[in-house]
Amino acid sequence: DFNETEKYGCELGVKVYLGVEIRFTENNNDYLIFGINKEMLSDIYDLLPEGVENFRKNFSMPNSVFIQAHPFRKYIKRANPEYLDGVEVFNAKADKEANDNSLKWAKEINASVMTSGSDCHRETGAGLGGIITEELIKTNEDLLRILKSGNYKLIRNQK
Repeated sequence: DFNETEKYGCELGVKVYLGVEIRFTENNNDYLIFGINKEMLSDIYDLLPEGVENFRKNFSMPNSVFIQAHPFRKYIKRANPEYLDGVEVFNAKADKEANDNSLKWAKEINASVMTSGSDCHRETGAGLGGIITEELIKTNEDLLRILKSGNYKLIRNQK
């Protein structure tokens, strides 16, 4: 639950931002959405059976970014770039070749946003991915503005 995670993060001195990783029922692709609010969540989940194309054409998310996660995992199909704001170009669970292919594809399609995530399911993945910014990100709005500006450096520490 986000509220509990946010509370626990606050106790630890860690700022927690709301985002989701979703999968539409049409295939095994995963997508990340940054810049959403709690009220949007139920609407997003209700649209998962309708597919990514319908979702992007009919669900307004003007203050968010929609990213294809780990696009070169074996069971993933690359989405139509028309529906993407960006691409996850590093994922700690992926191998080097998949991550390099993700970065190459993001550049080929001129992805406006590139992200790097540790996809940390085990301690060994902690801290391998992320972004470095010049300014402290204090709000979801800051995160979104920085992602859209491209004013950050990617952390891509392949194991």
